[in-house]
Amino acid sequence: MSKRVFLITLFLFVPVGLLQFCAVYRPVLPKEGDSLEATNTLGTLDTLATYYPGVKGLTGEPLKQALHRAIRNHKRFSYGDLWEILPVIDGDPNQEGNIVLLYSRRSQPVSFRDRGTRFAYEDAGYTLIDSWNREHVWPKSHGFPNPSDTAYTDLHHIRATDRSVNSAKNTRSFHMGEQVYFDNGGTVETRNKQGKGIWSWEPPDEVKGDIARMLFYMAVRYEGPDYDLELVDSVLPRQNKRPLFGKLSTLLSWHATDPVDDTERQRNDQIFTHFQGNRNPFIDHPDWVFSIWSLDHNGNE
Repeated sequence: MSKRVFLITLFLFVPVGLLQFCAVYRPVLPKEGDSLEATNTLGTLDTLATYYPGVKGLTGEPLKQALHRAIRNHKRFSYGDLWEILPVIDGDPNQEGNIVLLYSRRSQPVSFRDRGTRFAYEDAGYTLIDSWNREHVWPKSHGFPNPSDTAYTDLHHIRATDRSVNSAKNTRSFHMGEQVYFDNGGTVETRNKQGKGIWSWEPPDEVKGDIARMLFYMAVRYEGPDYDLELVDSVLPRQNKRPLFGKLSTLLSWHATDPVDDTERQRNDQIFTHFQGNRNPFIDHPDWVFSIWSLDHNGNE
């Protein structure tokens, strides 16, 4: 092959390869009648070790790195795709056509979503402040502010939330709060609390462990090279925009007191089977949390 023909061939095929590597996948939503039950999808693989290879006997940083290698390189969706995907993975199993909101624990019609400030909400039967939107449980400003960042649309930490509650939660670290948060201009009591004098947020008890495991996943999935997310044992001030989040000791406690349930397992299975093709290892193996993270009496890792 002549040098000229070789260069022309390289020019034609390299961009195609790059486009394939950087592809944003369109969601293929489950069809009517497809089973979405929590059936432990790992049972369809040869063995558990097939999905999490080389982890036996590992602890600390070596275990963290092994899990990172197992769950990285998943399929990525666009931010707009999340409007279609979240109703599938956060849908209310007891009310068809509804979605369950993470912080308020309210079930409402999927159609009652955030459509911007110019939409005629009253004509549609709901209000802007009670519409649902897409919450980054690990705040996007802490490491991945651009929609092109993979973490920006990672389903393992994106949840449906009440628009105004999401706004109030903002970028607060997860920790105990002293002040009950009242939504809708202070007229509706919620089951969430804000820190008094510190930038913290305490969600309802039944999702504390869920939230902790989402954040453990993020700290393992995103180990660089573009950004390295880390959990710290502190409540970060509002102005902090580093790729850090907390509070680690609180999250460890929530993980222990609110164990994995079938709803979490089913969501993990759905993301693995129908969408991203990767799993949250701390839903599959809750014990791995304490194999990686532990604190001494002074709060140090």
